[in-house]
Amino acid sequence: MKRTFVLNENIAIAASTLRNERGQHDRTSAELVNAIVANCHRIAWSLALYERWSRQVQTLQNQGSAIAPSFMTLFSQARFVDGKCPWPETGDPPPLSGEESWSSKLRDDRDFLRLAAQFPSSFLVTTDEPLREDVSDLGLDETYTFQVVSPAEAISLAQQQDAADSHN
Repeated sequence: MKRTFVLNENIAIAASTLRNERGQHDRTSAELVNAIVANCHRIAWSLALYERWSRQVQTLQNQGSAIAPSFMTLFSQARFVDGKCPWPETGDPPPLSGEESWSSKLRDDRDFLRLAAQFPSSFLVTTDEPLREDVSDLGLDETYTFQVVSPAEAISLAQQQDAADSHN
């Protein structure tokens, strides 16, 4: 089964720095991106997400952080593979119902939530536990049929090859 992943910006940061949210060396997010690309899954994106990812990586570079090329390089290459990186035809997904009443955490991550809602059965990957809790409390994941998962949870999904591709 081909899966669609929406990667929160903390995943782009972790994949680029090879460090987790606690600053410890951690290749989980980089390995996740590699597994998604290698196993015929998809990374959903929008213009707003690409801008956020790029801005975060540029900020890290400007601060002198050591940057692994894995995320932006793989994503940039994958964008040119037909069907590998789906995005809304309008460039950015439309607002979701009730956004005006969301917590500041949800409003800050609305681009990621909108994109996950745009692709039913997708996986929103984040290390942000308060985000996961707010999504669950409001039932956004159930309403829009996406799942919020950690990078470790996402890796096991991404390591599974698409059955159709494994016969080729």
